Amino acid sequence: MAQNSSGIPADRDTEAGLRSEVLSATDYSKTTDNALQTLINIAELGPISTADLGRHMNLNRTVVRRLLNTLQGRGFVHRTPNGFVLGSRLLSLADRVVPALRATVGPVMRDLVDELGETVLCHMRQGNESLLVSQVIGHRHLVRIEDQVGSRHPLHHGCSGRAILSQLPEAELETYLTSVGELAGQVRRQVRAAAAAGYAMSHEERQLGAHGLAMAVRSRNAPLCSLSIIVPSTRADTLDDCHDVLARAVHSLAADEFGDD
Repeated sequence: MAQNSSGIPADRDTEAGLRSEVLSATDYSKTTDNALQTLINIAELGPISTADLGRHMNLNRTVVRRLLNTLQGRGFVHRTPNGFVLGSRLLSLADRVVPALRATVGPVMRDLVDELGETVLCHMRQGNESLLVSQVIGHRHLVRIEDQVGSRHPLHHGCSGRAILSQLPEAELETYLTSVGELAGQVRRQVRAAAAAGYAMSHEERQLGAHGLAMAVRSRNAPLCSLSIIVPSTRADTLDDCHDVLARAVHSLAADEFGDD
């Protein structure tokens, strides 16, 4: 009987592989997935009513009500006169993400600044906005760009948010595009261009005289945050030279820190 490199009979090895595939396909909770999708939809669309949530998720109103009652009982959502919003329990968990993210990306950001001499920013997605969670200011030049940690802006404004959008699943991206109204077509083209290139760029979109290059840091095939290099107009032509350095930093974070393959 044929054997594989581990000495296991080939037909048994194949059978084990098939069992593994069946397990991966069936080891899935639809209820849990619906609950998580409920939280995502409330974050993006809230305040939202039970009826509107059911229509958006294509779920029976009774099912949605049970999901909401469970989540509300645990403090993950809160009912207001205008509909459901995220609850304090979920927000308290989210508050723990930022310090952990800063601790992880901080050394990489400082290495980038040491090598390039330019300001490096880290943004994360928060609903439909890009939130600046960390900044290391460049020290090599007298003229440099700075931002304000804690500032936020719509994801499609600037390279940092578009880098994150470029890595979203198509359905999630389309949901976001419904929030930008008549700009949807333009934003879709920009995001798809960023996805094809592997990076996003911006020129004086959010700050006069500021130019940026950004890439998303992925975790398990989902965008976790973005790193961006920001330069003044006098050095805008140097961003192309920063591409490979930023790409190596982003890849090292995804592979070493977040377990991406």
